[in-house]
Amino acid sequence: MTMSHMESAQPTLVPSGIGPYSVVEKIGRGGMGEVFLVKDPASGRKIALKRIRPDLQHSATIQHRFLREATVASFLSHPSIVPIFAIETQKTDIYYTMPYIEGETLRHILREGKKKKASEQPSVPFFSRIFLQICEAIAYTHSKGILHRDLKPENIIVGRFGEVMILDWGIADFIEEIEADREPFALETSLSQSLTKPGKIAGTLTYMAPERVLGHNSSIQTDIYALGVILYQLLTFKIPFQRRSLAAFKKQAGKEEFIDPLEMAPYRDIPHQLSAICRRCLCPDPKFRYLTADALIEDMKSYIDGRPQWIHLNSLHIEDPDDWEFQEHILLSPHSALSSWLGDWATLMISKRSYSETLLIKTDLMLKADCQGLGILFCLPEADRRTHLEEGYCLWLSPAPKESRLFRNNTHVVTLLDLHLVPDRLHTIWIEKSEDYLRISLDGVMKLDFKSYLPLAGKHVGFFIKDEAFSCPSFEIFSGSHHVTVNCLAVPNAFFSHHLYDVALQEY
Repeated sequence: MTMSHMESAQPTLVPSGIGPYSVVEKIGRGGMGEVFLVKDPASGRKIALKRIRPDLQHSATIQHRFLREATVASFLSHPSIVPIFAIETQKTDIYYTMPYIEGETLRHILREGKKKKASEQPSVPFFSRIFLQICEAIAYTHSKGILHRDLKPENIIVGRFGEVMILDWGIADFIEEIEADREPFALETSLSQSLTKPGKIAGTLTYMAPERVLGHNSSIQTDIYALGVILYQLLTFKIPFQRRSLAAFKKQAGKEEFIDPLEMAPYRDIPHQLSAICRRCLCPDPKFRYLTADALIEDMKSYIDGRPQWIHLNSLHIEDPDDWEFQEHILLSPHSALSSWLGDWATLMISKRSYSETLLIKTDLMLKADCQGLGILFCLPEADRRTHLEEGYCLWLSPAPKESRLFRNNTHVVTLLDLHLVPDRLHTIWIEKSEDYLRISLDGVMKLDFKSYLPLAGKHVGFFIKDEAFSCPSFEIFSGSHHVTVNCLAVPNAFFSHHLYDVALQEY
């Protein structure tokens, strides 16, 4: 399980042979062992051999840790975990052999990528696929009752043909033994943080969950925290927290300021969905992280497959004037389709903030029997682009037996015969606008799945109110993550939404 550019250290003498294997070259050196490319006399193939460094080979603790690494790795069988061929346990010659993997460590890829111009750096989708493979290997490991406990980019190889391999199982341990408070290995607290040594706390400081320095054992959530640090690096080429020493980390544990990846690297075009995944992995309190690696994998697959994940952006309150750019009683045009339904006047409210085209509005709403109705507006244009107050979509909700209706640009689109709001009953309304699709749900049941090929450029939301005979604590606004795959109208629609009408017309 080696690579062509393993993180190397000081040069040492290269033996001509180790056991029955003839040495071709030395290809790496780490904190505990050194790796050689050797020739297997039985098959003639080239394989990798890892042995204890000569300066550490007499340490009983290092021997135990080294053999434990080989034993744990041999217990696991996964495409992203290198299999063990043979383990030699003779006191004079302790080593194990495995396949030779040509590639680079993830640390090397990150270091080289950071040096490049933003346009030449490895893309977020490229790193996302790598990260998913890492997560899948860790989920498998957890299913076997094992924690890695030292996940970091230098322990991950990306092969020439897309293989992703996790290395260094030296401080991995069985969950049952860890829960019995028998953690045997610990952290090197020097600034280099490059070597994990025997001691009290297992892991590497940069990738360590806050609860570890507060005396708690390793857990599935501590591995997930380390995955979060790796994801943060893949998104931004930076580490999320600067930790100069173990003592300083203990003082700040759980209180470190998290800078969102979108803010840390705005030029990287990081999707909100990946930013939210990263934030959840790095929650200081482990109970708010992903409970399992499988749950993390599900969110990663949702992003890669193009399924939107809704990210909460804002809460709008009708009674809070700070939420609204416009809040006035207005007289509707007598020729308006809305006026024939709403009457001559209504209170119109338009949000100060604009939102993305992929939008979800969620609210808990109760209409009284005498309520005249409530209109939820979305896709409203910017103030300097509004020519009519009825622009955009309007979902007009009425208490049963009255009908609810959908309007678009002052045109009645559809009567929602199946959307019955029972008076004095609390209902949950979902309005999802994604590309050309509009979906409306009542109490978790889809009531409308509407598609329009005529785009709307507006990004504000708002409300028409006729009276106060309703109860609604807030309107929750969510933004959907970007789709990996888009339909053929996505490009001209994007130009249209930015008011580049001539360019949009050419694309259409």
